[in-house]
Amino acid sequence: MDEIATEARIIASRNVSQNVARVVVRFDARDGRLSVIYCTLSAPTDADEDDCELSCGEIIAALPQVRVARTECVAVDQYTSQLGDLVVYEAT
Repeated sequence: MDEIATEARIIASRNVSQNVARVVVRFDARDGRLSVIYCTLSAPTDADEDDCELSCGEIIAALPQVRVARTECVAVDQYTSQLGDLVVYEAT
């Protein structure tokens, strides 16, 4: 998980707008399932969704253990955390 955390932090920090409050990654190593979630301050924009998909693609390219991936953009107040969530970007 350390390799995923490191790569995801680097990648996410390059692909965020001022509307992004947090980027969360979930990874299940058993089946190679990756989720990249962008939590935005207001309703997600098309640009936020594009950035989320770009980050997901870059993480896939960097980590061959990813077999299945999905992206999600939600307003931060609609985000529900799950056990194992890894915050890889937090707006300051």
